[in-house]
Amino acid sequence: MAIIDTRKFLIHASFVGDSDFLRPFAILDLFQDEASVHADILHLGYNDMLKKNLLWIVNYQEIDIVGELPKYTDEVMVSTWPHRRNRLDYVREYDIKDMNGNLLVTGIASWFTIDSTTRKLVKDDNVSFGEEYYEYTNYPDFKRRKVNLTPTDDAITWDYQVTYTDLDHNGHMNNAKYLDVIYNRHIGTPINKIKKIIISFSHEIKFGEIINMTYFRNENNDSCYIGKVNDIECFSVIMEEK
Repeated sequence: MAIIDTRKFLIHASFVGDSDFLRPFAILDLFQDEASVHADILHLGYNDMLKKNLLWIVNYQEIDIVGELPKYTDEVMVSTWPHRRNRLDYVREYDIKDMNGNLLVTGIASWFTIDSTTRKLVKDDNVSFGEEYYEYTNYPDFKRRKVNLTPTDDAITWDYQVTYTDLDHNGHMNNAKYLDVIYNRHIGTPINKIKKIIISFSHEIKFGEIINMTYFRNENNDSCYIGKVNDIECFSVIMEEK
């Protein structure tokens, strides 16, 4: 049987913004929840990996909004499937459909394994999803884009301090929460105008650390965000508009 998993989710109140549309944070949260369930089924979930002294980390994510965003109280079907492992990373796809099978959101991410103690990248040949892969892709020409952002002179800056509710079981800020740091400032693209989100994760962020945020628009008029801690770039985001 091909390796893919699909589950039904309810869009509850904490997943939407003041417009009742699904927030960018919640899209990533749904993707992560479904991927975690699927990894457990494949015996490569959090506890399975910890026994190998390994952790999963994501270092790149693309989200494409191809239909109407789900709204509060909607039910959706979320699917995920891994690709065959590359030399170092593991690529996983996601999609969200409405209950009539209409495609609403697609996503693709690049994951790595790190040592749970040293937090350094590890290539482990014993980490394999199997052989019967689901071969369909929404990204036939996928290649991680280089996200090298240079702030403009009129860039807007602000600070955010990481709280306990931002953390995940890896002890650092959950990747999905980065998008709420952006959303809470209400700068840039309205939720229902977003076409594509590109996120590059380069360094973990821990409890209590101060994230120095920068917002500006690039030459394509995309909303761009950079998050740094102690002058070290931790993540960068590009949001393209419809």
